[in-house]
Amino acid sequence: MRAPEDSESGKVSCRACNAELDPTRSYRIDAEEYIYHFCGTECYAHWREGEDRGSAGTR
Repeated sequence: MRAPEDSESGKVSCRACNAELDPTRSYRIDAEEYIYHFCGTECYAHWREGEDRGSAGTR
């Protein structure tokens, strides 16, 4: 599995709001082919709602 990552800074982006995160301090979900990172449970819940409706859009 791999996470969308900025190779220069080592940071990852929140899947819901695109905020730059330290991968060791983010809320992480292991999906089928990727590891998704979130700012916290609020962003995860927002993303999950979009997934349940069939749209993976960001805020």
